[in-house]
Amino acid sequence: MTDYYRRPDGKWIVRSIPEVEFDNEYSAQWYALTGETLTAAEAASALGGYMKKEETAKAIIRAVQSLATVNDLGPDLVKEYFDVGPFTDEDVAALGITAAQLGACITLLQQVGLLMGSGATTPADYTATLNAVRRVT
Repeated sequence: MTDYYRRPDGKWIVRSIPEVEFDNEYSAQWYALTGETLTAAEAASALGGYMKKEETAKAIIRAVQSLATVNDLGPDLVKEYFDVGPFTDEDVAALGITAAQLGACITLLQQVGLLMGSGATTPADYTATLNAVRRVT
């Protein structure tokens, strides 16, 4: 992206060779991004779409990055679950869930592991599992 700034006289200048002058920031910003000249209204509209796409892309990236935690911790948590012995409803009552819901979490972790490792997964309502524990802290 090319740099742009506002002069004391209110004109927007895009630093390029030669420098380009605009009456409004939107046109200057769009020119700095693309090298295209648009009216203020066109540039504002285009920038809105551009920024929305960028924000959407960032949100997608953050969601995918959050899978790293599950992928990294999942196998150890599954092993630990089986190492400590069977869970009862009393063991997890303070969390507001049942032993079956905790078991469903283990199944979900195992399925994510299979998915990430290109293994065959089993279709199920994993959203129900996630929703059951979404607010547990």
